[in-house]
Amino acid sequence: MDLMTGLGFWDSEAGRLIRWRARYARRRRLLLEGEPLRHGSRRERRHRPTDFARGVEQLRQLRHGVLTGPVALDLDFHMTAEQPPQLQHLAKRYLDLLGAAPPNTPPGSRRHLLYRDDRQVRLLHVRAWQPLDDGPEPGTGHTAVVAWPLRDVLAALEVAVSLRDHAVWDDADSPFHVPDLPEVDLSPTFNVRLATAPAQVQRWTDLNVWLRLHGQSQMQEALLGTADALIASVLCRSRGLLDPNRHRAGVASKRLDALFADIVASDRATLLSHPLHIPLPALPTAHGERASFRTGLREQLQRWRARWPVFTPLLVPVKATLLAVTPPHGKDLDNLVRDDVLPTVHEVLAPQPAPWLTRFPQLTLNEQATWRPQHRRLKQLQQNSVTAYEVIQITRDPADQDAGVLRLALGNATSSGSTWARIAGFVETHIEQLRL
Repeated sequence: MDLMTGLGFWDSEAGRLIRWRARYARRRRLLLEGEPLRHGSRRERRHRPTDFARGVEQLRQLRHGVLTGPVALDLDFHMTAEQPPQLQHLAKRYLDLLGAAPPNTPPGSRRHLLYRDDRQVRLLHVRAWQPLDDGPEPGTGHTAVVAWPLRDVLAALEVAVSLRDHAVWDDADSPFHVPDLPEVDLSPTFNVRLATAPAQVQRWTDLNVWLRLHGQSQMQEALLGTADALIASVLCRSRGLLDPNRHRAGVASKRLDALFADIVASDRATLLSHPLHIPLPALPTAHGERASFRTGLREQLQRWRARWPVFTPLLVPVKATLLAVTPPHGKDLDNLVRDDVLPTVHEVLAPQPAPWLTRFPQLTLNEQATWRPQHRRLKQLQQNSVTAYEVIQITRDPADQDAGVLRLALGNATSSGSTWARIAGFVETHIEQLRL
C-alpha cells in the first residue's frame, strides 16, 4: 500500500492500466469468413456445423471458454451480395450459432460456442455494412463477432468517466461528442429564371435539389449523433442502469447512497423520456397481442415523424436502439425485434422512390463520380433504412410495471461500433492519461 495516498497497487495508475489490459484480453473475437447467411435457409443449415467448428477452433487457440454470466455482444456483417438478407434475419441466425452446438455435432465436442443461452446477452449491437463503391470483389463477405462479460463493460464505463476531463471536447470520434447543428438554408442557391438554356435550367434545378438535400442530411446526422452522445453519457454516469445486481440484498446499500440513487433515477427518466426517443406500446404477453403491438408501434413512429419533419425524407441510415425494461420473468426480445420493430421502423421511415435518385445526368463526369456513393446509399436506404440496431436492457426498478417498458431511440448508423465498444475505444485512446 502507498503510505502517501492510502491506495493499494490495484488502485494506482499502473494497477488500473494492468486491469484494463486484462479485461481487453478477456474479450472473445471471432471472424467467420463467407457471406452472412439468412436464418432458416437451406444453405444456412448446411453451413452451421462448419461455422460452429471454425468458431470453436478460433477460441481454442486463445484458450477462451464459454461465458457464463451476462454478455455484451457485437455482430458486424460485411455483405457484398446484390440482394443481401435483411438485418434482423441475419442476427437471429448468429445468435443461435453462438450458443448451443448443432444437433449433429460429434460426441465429446464443445457443446457451446460463446454462451450457453442467448438470454445471457443483455447488450446487443448488430450492424450491416455494404460497399458504396464498386468494390470489394464478390465473395469477400464475412461476419465479425466480439463478446465480452457485462462486468467488463461496466468497468470500461467507470474508467471512461475518469478520462472524460482529459479528452478534447470537439473530437468528432469521441462517443460523447455532441455535433454542432449546421446552419441550413433551404432557399434555392441558383436562380433558374436567370438560366439561358433549357439544359442550364435542368442543371441548376438538379443542383438546387442536391444542395437542399445535402444540408438536410447534415442536420439529420447531427440530431442522430446528439441522441447517441446522450445515451453514452447517461450510461457512463449511471452504470447501475445496466447492472443486474444493483438491487440485490446488501449490494445497493453498499454501492449506492441516497445521492447516487437520485442521480441514477434522474438519468433513467432522461433516457426513457427524451424527445428524440419514441415510446412504444407495452410488450405483448400473448401471440394474439402482436398485431396490436405493431399497430401501436406504427402509430407512434408516424407521430414522431410528424413532430420531426426534418427526417422526411430520410437521407442517412439510422441505428435503432431499443431501450428495454423487461418483465420480472424476462422477455425474449429477439423475435420482437426481428418480426415487429425493425420491419415497422423501415416501413415508416424508408424513403419512397423519388426523382433525385435518377435525375443527375446533367452533372459533369467528376461530379457524377462524387455523387455515385451517395446515390448508392440512397438506393440502399430504400431497401434497408435501418442498417444497425442495439438492444440495451435496463435494470428493473421495484416500481416498474409488470408489462415492462420499451423506448426506441434513433441514432447515427454511419459511426461504426456499438455504444459500449466506442466507449471502450475512447478508454483505449486515453488510458495513458489516467491520473488519480
